Amino acid sequence: MAACAAAAPVPSCTGPSMASCVNTTGGLVHGAVADGVARFLGIPFGTAERFAPAAPPARWQGVLNASTAPPKCAQGAVPGAGASEEACLALNIWTPAAGPCGSYCADHGWAPDGCGCGVCGSRGGCTFTCNASDPRARPQGHACPAAPARSAAAAALRPVMVTIHGGGFVGGAARADAHNLTALNDVVVVAIQYRLGVLGFFTPPPPAAAAAAAGGAAAAAPPPPPPNLGMADQLLALRWVRDNAAAFGGDPRQVMIFGCSAGGASVAGHLVNPAADGLYAAAAIESPGGHQGWMARAGRRSDDDWMPADLNRDNSAALAAQLGCGGGGESTVACLRAAPLAALQKLAAELRFAPALPGDGDYPLGRIAAGRWNSRVPTIVGGQSCESCRSALAELGPPSRPVSNAALTAALVKQAFVGLHPNSTAEAGAAVLLGWYAERMAAEGNWRTFARILSDSGHACSSALHAQALGATAAAGSSVWRYFFVSDERRVCLRLHQLVPFVLLLLLLLLLLLLLLLHWSQPAAAARAIPRCFPSSPPFSLLAHTSMHRPTVLPPTPPARGTRRQGYVAPPAGSAEQLPGATHGGDEAWLFASEKTKTDGERDLALDMARWFGSLARNGDPNTGANAGAPAWPAVGDTQHAPASAMFLGDTTTPLPRYDASVDTVRAECEHWKPFMGWNWNATSTFT
Repeated sequence: MAACAAAAPVPSCTGPSMASCVNTTGGLVHGAVADGVARFLGIPFGTAERFAPAAPPARWQGVLNASTAPPKCAQGAVPGAGASEEACLALNIWTPAAGPCGSYCADHGWAPDGCGCGVCGSRGGCTFTCNASDPRARPQGHACPAAPARSAAAAALRPVMVTIHGGGFVGGAARADAHNLTALNDVVVVAIQYRLGVLGFFTPPPPAAAAAAAGGAAAAAPPPPPPNLGMADQLLALRWVRDNAAAFGGDPRQVMIFGCSAGGASVAGHLVNPAADGLYAAAAIESPGGHQGWMARAGRRSDDDWMPADLNRDNSAALAAQLGCGGGGESTVACLRAAPLAALQKLAAELRFAPALPGDGDYPLGRIAAGRWNSRVPTIVGGQSCESCRSALAELGPPSRPVSNAALTAALVKQAFVGLHPNSTAEAGAAVLLGWYAERMAAEGNWRTFARILSDSGHACSSALHAQALGATAAAGSSVWRYFFVSDERRVCLRLHQLVPFVLLLLLLLLLLLLLLLHWSQPAAAARAIPRCFPSSPPFSLLAHTSMHRPTVLPPTPPARGTRRQGYVAPPAGSAEQLPGATHGGDEAWLFASEKTKTDGERDLALDMARWFGSLARNGDPNTGANAGAPAWPAVGDTQHAPASAMFLGDTTTPLPRYDASVDTVRAECEHWKPFMGWNWNATSTFT
């Protein structure tokens, strides 16, 4: 698999183009500047053969045109995923255009030369010195100037925020637009890609002949750990950031990693991996996936973001055998490399491939609960109040529709919670759940209870338990902050037969509009934006946030202290089909400040989300920085507040934000899910 190639090359980095050029360890890259932010898309950080570890790409010649988003990594079982490729290990970067070098090069009479020494523009490339022995030099028959000493102002570097996309480890891509997040926080933002599904998490079976010859000794020896190539890709990207951040004005000592869903599960994996220590200084985990031991032992486990190692090996062996590549070892790898990608993915779609730690019952959550993580790192953990409401909507219809006990039981049986009962049947698992959630059924009704069960068994309890484990085991001097997003989902999902009267009404309105246009000299503003509705279920709902086009959403300056709104109060939705809470991935658009804000409260929500994360990256504390008027955010375990308190965020009819505990954050049901989410780890195995 080759490195991602650029589109048409930029001819040079001279003259006006110099401001958009940066010298990286791989070569010169040319981006684009708009509204004070420079953007570089599709910079290769790795190249790899199929089922082999990735390595940094060879240094390219000339200038790489970094103006086009990289292709998605080959997608797994993701409907409508679009075009993707195996050659996909690339990243996107946003950095303030007025970087630490400013006009330093021009002030000192520097100009771009043949070896790229002077290519600093406005972003730190002037930290490079260039001479005949410098491996970054491209000799052009003349000597390179020595770099003059830099001033203290020129040496100032910005924090770096690295976002890891979600998608259940089978889908997704670096498609979030970080322009506003960059501008609001004066930071460098990096979005990375990594191999997915079978290409990222296949474990080659051992050679059959060697296993047979070893006999009982082979059976007694522990199997080799899964290679987890997708996670290794992320580590390679973080090392690239360490080596290249300064060239973009970023500080490699102030790197924050954050992600939602599988991205959050990835962050948890790096927290427990000693090989990642030193590559980041802060972290945020949003609605993390994790191990879900209630699922079927075999077959598709569509939401199991950290899977058992033995199941990963079994699925890998089964896939190899189906493709006639069952010899084991290098022969299996060579055979699978020759297989068409389409055939490989078709068979892999019926299995599950995700990261796996080597030990029995070994998952990141259990290691964190045991204190085996990089506990010096300040961390934010967040979740949604109704993570799986969209899935409940798809299964049971709108919340206003009555759901009988029989219908609830049938829906639970369909979900196949077979791991909850020794009988390992869907019916027995449903019976267990009806006992666990009997009080919820009586208090909240069957629709909301079904949505809670789907949420708790996935991201809701995973988020709560990660916050609990991190808060209990964080090192002295470090803290964990928890938020809870409660935004009302003002999205109306209509069935086709319900559209008929609306279509007729629309035609009538259009006719009236035409008559008015004939009467008035200026057109009336008759269009109104329709809230989006994503009926897809996690983890693929995050794929909806894929636009690289930045909407106009926020003013360039924050509201002054004393003028901000008292909470994120929004007008009533006026929809009978309103979902009862924030759904999976609903906070992402606010965090990236890409949600189209219509009110002062919505603007404040976007500003607070973006700046809390930016302050953690810069200061190790979300409470420090320029978030004017935002309330103080106590850390998890703060003795002045109730246990399991969180910062409530969102866009609702109830004034927010507030720091509090509720029936949603104090979750007795999560205690039931602990054994099925990898909480109980025996602490006997190492990471590799």
